Amino acid sequence: SDVFEVSRMELLDFITVLSIFLDNAIEASLESASPELSFVYFQEENRKIMIIENSTKQERINTKAIFNYGYSTKGNGRGIGLANVYEILSTYSRVYLKTYSNEYKFRQELVFED
Repeated sequence: SDVFEVSRMELLDFITVLSIFLDNAIEASLESASPELSFVYFQEENRKIMIIENSTKQERINTKAIFNYGYSTKGNGRGIGLANVYEILSTYSRVYLKTYSNEYKFRQELVFED
């Protein structure tokens, strides 16, 4: 029932990042043995936190390489989305991304500090 508000980013940048995360999460989860996707947005003290987690077909994904332009676990001619996310987020202070992959799960945590 609360208003979904992100004051630390331009709306277009936020929608771009969110759409890339969700598109990747949907596609990856559908390739997994047991498709799962969760989306959570909440406030904790002076931070707003958005978490997108999905199942994967790989047990673990190299979370350092995925932000490189042209790198993709899905084949050639791809790997632009997360590179764009990295570029967008690099222009904002007090907006942090934490990325995890383990046990057939992939998780993006976007933290907005007030």
